[in-house]
Amino acid sequence: MNAIVRKALADLRTYRFQSAMVAIIVFAATTTLVLALTLQRGADDPWANSFEQANSLPVAIQRRPR
Repeated sequence: MNAIVRKALADLRTYRFQSAMVAIIVFAATTTLVLALTLQRGADDPWANSFEQANSLPVAIQRRPR
């Protein structure tokens, strides 16, 4: 196991630019995935937040007084 860790660290030191690019790409992909999942959750039920904040029925019926 030590040999694998030493080899990995040596490769990271040798190929610094490539390692940085891989880290940036993984970070960007993770950020995009989290953003997409957050937007999808909000788009699935757009009225849920309004109903929770209003603490009321989804339909309000009003009539004019006579």
